[in-house]
Amino acid sequence: MLITALGLAIVVAVAFFVAWPMLSGREATEEPGAAAGDGGPSEPERRRDALLAALKEAEFDHQVGKTSDEDYRAQRAELEARALAAISDVEAARAAGSESGAPAAGAREPAAEAHAARDRRARALHAIRSGPADGSESGAATGRPRFCPACGRKNPGAASFCGACGRALAAGERRRRRA
Repeated sequence: MLITALGLAIVVAVAFFVAWPMLSGREATEEPGAAAGDGGPSEPERRRDALLAALKEAEFDHQVGKTSDEDYRAQRAELEARALAAISDVEAARAAGSESGAPAAGAREPAAEAHAARDRRARALHAIRSGPADGSESGAATGRPRFCPACGRKNPGAASFCGACGRALAAGERRRRRA
């Protein structure tokens, strides 16, 4: 009897623990760190991050064949322009924030800040266009075909598996088949 009562108490405690978020009535739609003034990302930063994520998603969709080359180029051009504008907005907001108060330690001259902003935009655009930052080479980024090590079939650069035999194409297996 004691074991049954103890088991029932544990079940009730677990059920209460699981149901507590629903019973407390708090809104679950708020993101942590989204409240104003708590150091979370600003609106321009959130827009910039969303556009950069959309660029990566568009690239992935193109690599897996969901979008045609023409549609991908048009979508990428639009997203790149919007992302660069968002990056400029973030930098303008940072510059305006630094001008409103006392100069921070290591603050730059306006000309140096403008040069640094152009440099950051150029690096961001280069990172967007160059593909993975981890140094791995994607076939779509290089445009080189990939050859299957098992059957020797020539596959598109973005392929992860051989179209003939289905074998996985490892990153280092980009050699040409011997005739």
